[in-house]
Amino acid sequence: FAIKDGKSFSFVIGEESIPMIDLYGNSYQIPIGAAPQIIEGSTYVPLRYFSYISGYDVDWYEEKKCVIIDRYE
Repeated sequence: FAIKDGKSFSFVIGEESIPMIDLYGNSYQIPIGAAPQIIEGSTYVPLRYFSYISGYDVDWYEEKKCVIIDRYE
């Protein structure tokens, strides 16, 4: 569970969407494309969505097989 820019969100293990609540108490679901998982005691969440909601942009560079996470303005 976390709060960002007046919106709360939480990742639910095994769910491919997350429940959101806005400042007015309205709740809705946002699809995240991949379900969070627990593998051998570690929790894995979708990097792109988690980064985006935290204020970062994620790009995949095929040539170097790497992910770049950058703060967007």
